[in-house]
Amino acid sequence: MTRRQQRYNSSDAADKRRIAGFTLLEVMIALAILSVASAGLVSATGGYLRQTQKIEDKVLAAWVADNWLNELRLTERAPDVGMLKAEASMADRQWDLQADVIQTNSPLLYRLEIEVRRQEDPEAVLIHLTAFLRAE
Repeated sequence: MTRRQQRYNSSDAADKRRIAGFTLLEVMIALAILSVASAGLVSATGGYLRQTQKIEDKVLAAWVADNWLNELRLTERAPDVGMLKAEASMADRQWDLQADVIQTNSPLLYRLEIEVRRQEDPEAVLIHLTAFLRAE
């Protein structure tokens, strides 16, 4: 075998090794890139779930406020001027409701400023609803 043939055979063997698979360094770099991308995906998914929960809470709070307002409209007499408080249960959650009943310029019309909070977090107002109620 000549030198030229030996060089050809040795470089051919190196090419076969390079083609056969990835080096450890290449695999580690690929795993590092994959882990960074996965961490970003998990973080984005967590943010999406938190936003979905907030939207669900606000929609339910709006329904609770509407239900209470309809109950107040169906009562026989108008509420007294001042603060009203109530509790409600909807979607396996407990809600605190508070309404400020304000007399308007018309003696037959009251303005209600309704706030709804979850009982687990009484500091956070989820919905603020302004409505008018006719005195009978």
